[in-house]
Amino acid sequence: MKFKSEKDLDTESKFQESLEIPTGWPVLHPQHQNGMYMEDEEINLLEYWRVLMKWKWLITALVLLAIISSVIFSLTKPNIYRAEAVLAPIEKKDTGGGMTALLGQFNGLATMMGVSLGNGNNEVNLAVLKSRAFIKQVVEENGLMHLLFQEQWDSEKNTWMVSDPGQEPTLWDAYRAINGILSVSTDRKSGLTTVAMEREDPEQAASWLRLFIETLNSHLKEEAIKEAEANIAYLNQLIEETPLLEMQKTLYAVIAEQTRQIMFAKAQQYFAFKIIDPPEIPDKKFKPKRSMIVLLSTFVAAFMAIFLAFFMEYIQKQKDDEIKRQL
Repeated sequence: MKFKSEKDLDTESKFQESLEIPTGWPVLHPQHQNGMYMEDEEINLLEYWRVLMKWKWLITALVLLAIISSVIFSLTKPNIYRAEAVLAPIEKKDTGGGMTALLGQFNGLATMMGVSLGNGNNEVNLAVLKSRAFIKQVVEENGLMHLLFQEQWDSEKNTWMVSDPGQEPTLWDAYRAINGILSVSTDRKSGLTTVAMEREDPEQAASWLRLFIETLNSHLKEEAIKEAEANIAYLNQLIEETPLLEMQKTLYAVIAEQTRQIMFAKAQQYFAFKIIDPPEIPDKKFKPKRSMIVLLSTFVAAFMAIFLAFFMEYIQKQKDDEIKRQL
């Protein structure tokens, strides 16, 4: 007969205390405890498998229904093509020489007078592209309304197919539609801007994108020229009202800078942006990604079907327990 040493007794006592087993109860060896845990895990896994097999037809039916529905849905979605163009902001070259240095000394004064001597802000110029006023202007000037809302336009009668004239698409509707298919993103490191247009017609996607970019450049050029001309008129008026020669000298310098900006704007083909990669007709659809739609729908349906199977098994077990209690 082998007696336990004090070390073994101490280890057994600590193990018993950790399990919070009342004194006098038989203590299982840790190896036996692990064996029970493994057996419980196997039982749980078998129970899960039994539930899945019991409700396999429900799970299969729901997954097949999701697959068929997602396939039908993806096939009904039209192909969308995405045309892209890469733009780079045009930096205004300093051709003013000593005049520009002089302007730097009086830049604060020019700002106080409301005269801008800067080259424009790239972010502001890009914001114009997505602005309501600009989009409405492009749509109206180029007659894009009936192309944006083809399903409501009768090309034979050249009129809208609506019973109430108040239901005709408006420029606000056009703005929302264009804002949803026109995207602008700028790389902060390189400073390059990617502009994209999405349409069902690939040729239309490329032509519309080119139209918006060219119109934006023309619009910014015209606005810069108008602003500079208005500044010059205002500065000439100040010169007539100012008797100080030093102040007149400053105002003439500002006028010279404004004149230089007008000459630069008129000489440039692209005023604010240079097209690095022009828009081309896309040869492949951008969306929908039909295979991804089907795979995602199948995964979600399988998860929901398994959850439903376990829930129904739980409900059925509760009913069976209730019947047993009543008996």
